[in-house]
Amino acid sequence: MEPYQEQLIELVKGGRSAQAQELCRALKVKLDLSGADLRKADLTGARLTEADLSRANLNEADLTDANLTAANLSGTNLSWANLSWANLTKADLGGAKLTDVKHDGDTRWPAGFAPPPSR
Repeated sequence: MEPYQEQLIELVKGGRSAQAQELCRALKVKLDLSGADLRKADLTGARLTEADLSRANLNEADLTDANLTAANLSGTNLSWANLSWANLTKADLGGAKLTDVKHDGDTRWPAGFAPPPSR
């Protein structure tokens, strides 16, 4: 884990994803939250475009209106997460766990992706 990664996780958990993205731009790195424990995190409206959330635990996270465009969500646990109004366009959902995920007609999925039924 990079020295700044814990700070990024805390910024995102604290609802300050925009600040996390700014820090990444300053460091000239992509937002890396791979393997992060974000269970039950309130990520409403989070800007996580192109973030690496591979193998992260987002069980019961609220991702309502989150921008996850082109995010790496491979192997991520999204069980019981709320993806209502979320933008997952071009996101990698390979191997993601989507058990009992909540979504609505405004959730934007990657092209060709067949979402599971919403809870």
